[in-house]
Amino acid sequence: MAERREWMFGTHRAWLEPPDILWVKYSGPSTLEHTRTLVDIVRVLGEQQRLFLVIDVAGSSMAAENRSYFTDQARPEWFRAVIYLGAGPSQRAMAKGLIVRLLFTGRWDAQFEFADTEAEVRTLITRLREPRPEGS
Repeated sequence: MAERREWMFGTHRAWLEPPDILWVKYSGPSTLEHTRTLVDIVRVLGEQQRLFLVIDVAGSSMAAENRSYFTDQARPEWFRAVIYLGAGPSQRAMAKGLIVRLLFTGRWDAQFEFADTEAEVRTLITRLREPRPEGS
C-alpha cells in the first residue's frame, strides 16, 4: 500500500491520495505564506507526476496577492486538472479570474472544474482519466 502523505499549514490541510490526487482543505483565511507552502507541495509532487488538485474552498478566503502568487508560480505540467470543491458564487468568480489569467499565458493545458460534493469530484476525475479521442 502506498504511503499516505499529509501536510498542515496554518488551519489548512493537504493530503495525497495515491496515485495522483492532491486534496487541499482550506479552513478560514489564507495568508501568502500558506499559498507559498501549497505551491511548494504541488511543485515537489507535480515534478514527479501530473496531479489532480482538488481544492475545498468552502468556508475560506484568499487575498488577491495569494491568487497572483499561485498563478505566477504554478506550472501547467504539474496538473492534470484543478477542481474547486464547494465554491460559492464569489469564490467561483475569483477562481474564474485566476483561470482566465492562467489561460492567457497560452501555455496552460490543465482542465479547470467546479464540484459541489466529493462524489462529483470523483466522477469528474474518472471522466478526466478516460482516454481522449485523437484530435481532441
